[in-house]
Amino acid sequence: MDYKDKTKEELIQELLDLQHEFLSYKKINEKNLTNNVDNLIWNQSLLKLMANSSPLGFLVVDNRNDEILYFNNRFCEIWGIEHLAEKMKNGHMKNNDITPYFLPVLNDIHAFVESCKPLQDENNRIVINDEISFTNNRTIQRYSTQIRGENDEYFGRFYIFEEITTKNNLVNDLAKERNRLNDIIK
Repeated sequence: MDYKDKTKEELIQELLDLQHEFLSYKKINEKNLTNNVDNLIWNQSLLKLMANSSPLGFLVVDNRNDEILYFNNRFCEIWGIEHLAEKMKNGHMKNNDITPYFLPVLNDIHAFVESCKPLQDENNRIVINDEISFTNNRTIQRYSTQIRGENDEYFGRFYIFEEITTKNNLVNDLAKERNRLNDIIK
């Protein structure tokens, strides 16, 4: 039926029905949008809580522009750079700006610098898991992998740092004790 064949009342009713349908869709979309925003806020809050209460240090760097995308406080504590946290958070420092602050605490500066070079190439998908020896008899475990999207787009490199000095000392002490007991048994 063409609109020319309808009465004025039928056209008004059709218009009112369309308006009601539009408002219903609008309410549903607004509710969905509110739910999505609430879910995003909840997820962000949860992730922030998890990261800040973790004994692990987290760092995310976009190696295309050397920008620090994310870090948690534990990362700064592990590396002794708490005094740089505000500048890092505000985007006033790049990854290469904070690296010189790491170097004095490392036993083998050259090995550390060389191990970082391949990780800065966005085409290098290597996953690493190694230990870094500090001058104050501390040992840090470093894990790193790339962050990529569903369509393989590069988002950055994710680093996890864990203080493992106590664990390593306990393992060494247990090994010494085992050797001592083996010597007694022989």
